[in-house]
Amino acid sequence: MGPQVVIGKSIYWCAVDCTTVDSVFKTRNLIMSFDITNEKFEVVVLPERMAIITFSLLSVSKLRESLVILEDNKCGYNTTNEEQVCCTVWMMEQGVETSFTKLFSIKAPGQLMRVVGFRRRGGPIMEVQDYAFESTEELVVYEPNSELSNHLISGSSFTVNSYIETLVLLGSSDCSSY
Repeated sequence: MGPQVVIGKSIYWCAVDCTTVDSVFKTRNLIMSFDITNEKFEVVVLPERMAIITFSLLSVSKLRESLVILEDNKCGYNTTNEEQVCCTVWMMEQGVETSFTKLFSIKAPGQLMRVVGFRRRGGPIMEVQDYAFESTEELVVYEPNSELSNHLISGSSFTVNSYIETLVLLGSSDCSSY
């Protein structure tokens, strides 16, 4: 469900494992991956904290060719005394699929709509709703070290995708990029 991200030769996305144990319906969040080269599905088990929260609060993204989990949560109150939503960024440690490191938490300058991606230096690009003009959305870049946000553009809806130049040889069995 939701957005997917391609890292190396795998596609990752959030999923929910639904089971019934002793007539009790239980759900656990997890990350699914699909290896394009060997066409196999794998499960990335999330730490307990992320496995049991509301599914809609999780999404995946990519930061410097590493998988990151975005966890939306409440983090205090804004200037209009409304509960402010922020986002905690967790990065999967290389080679250890069950181990995630907290990188930082984002406090958006406005109502956080979603994190749409990351810059090369690691700053998240976010879509936020302007407090003064509720119908206006903005793209802003958050700088984790200074905890400041820089306005990029205003509008009503944004779609952002990553881009990398590659040449994929058709008919190549290893799906390598050259």
